[in-house]
Amino acid sequence: MPPMIDLSGQRFGYLLAISPTSYRWHNHIVWTFKCNCGNHKDIEAQSVKSGRTKSCGCMQKELQNVHKLKSKPDSSLRSLFGEYKKNAIKRSYIFELSLDQFR
Repeated sequence: MPPMIDLSGQRFGYLLAISPTSYRWHNHIVWTFKCNCGNHKDIEAQSVKSGRTKSCGCMQKELQNVHKLKSKPDSSLRSLFGEYKKNAIKRSYIFELSLDQFR
């Protein structure tokens, strides 16, 4: 097995290398990484160094959310409009704005 390279403090995408663990995955060292979102995750170092793994999984969720917003550009506006209307009705207020007026 090749000598261990110290990755402590190095950043790979969203991941910051913290320390090696005693675990091995297919003869590769598993490291503990801290993600930008705050999660700690044990990941095979080779996977991170090659660029195959870039986050704890939060990056994929962010990309999915961005894709949803791009495919439906008014979705967040419609959601906000619905919340305003629902809260107005709950408080017995008259809500007569259309979506275009709300915009």
